Amino acid sequence: MYSQVYFHRTRRIYDIYLTDYLNEWLDDGLFPTTLDGFLSITDVEVLVSLRAAVRDPNSNGHQHAERIIRRQHFKRLYSANPSDRRVNLESGRALAKALGAEFGDENFVTISIPIGVMDQIFQCVRRMV
Repeated sequence: MYSQVYFHRTRRIYDIYLTDYLNEWLDDGLFPTTLDGFLSITDVEVLVSLRAAVRDPNSNGHQHAERIIRRQHFKRLYSANPSDRRVNLESGRALAKALGAEFGDENFVTISIPIGVMDQIFQCVRRMV
């Protein structure tokens, strides 16, 4: 159950969106280091800022907020399988390199999932990691 939840591809891609959003929304992409500053940023404040960013195309993190709030996550383009691995142990990376050369690195994201689960490449508008 642990790996089914915490390493699920959809949850992992939303982690990337949220991380990228926070990097653009927070000052210098970092949480405050003072106790009062850190405690002043609540889940509710982040959710409110996400909704505001969706409404304003010029706001920091607009694209990431839109994907989170509107649930427009990237779809799986490729998932390595055992027969791919027999031919090339780095099949996911080889495909990512070929896709980058053909379409540009900004047009997909690669997510590696540990504990023996295969590399996955998600189709996207721009590179997120």
